[in-house]
Amino acid sequence: MQNIDELLYDALSSKEEMSDELKAQVRRRVLDGKEQSMDNKEIMSRRRRFPAAAAVTLAALMITSVTAFAAHKLMSAKDVAKDLGDEK
Repeated sequence: MQNIDELLYDALSSKEEMSDELKAQVRRRVLDGKEQSMDNKEIMSRRRRFPAAAAVTLAALMITSVTAFAAHKLMSAKDVAKDLGDEK
């Protein structure tokens, strides 16, 4: 009695060989598909990065402007001078 692996191998293996021309066509199609998928991945990567970069830039701009506004309103130059003991 044959091993199950041998039976499956015999059932799934091809008895005929592919021609060299057919092998070359398959290789070309596989390589073309890889190039196209790389282009698609690059495009999708750019689409994901741009909104993230814009969001980070906007957040940084808002934080710095709010901080500068608060510092100006809460502590004027006179208040800082008084706190440091300069009474000019």
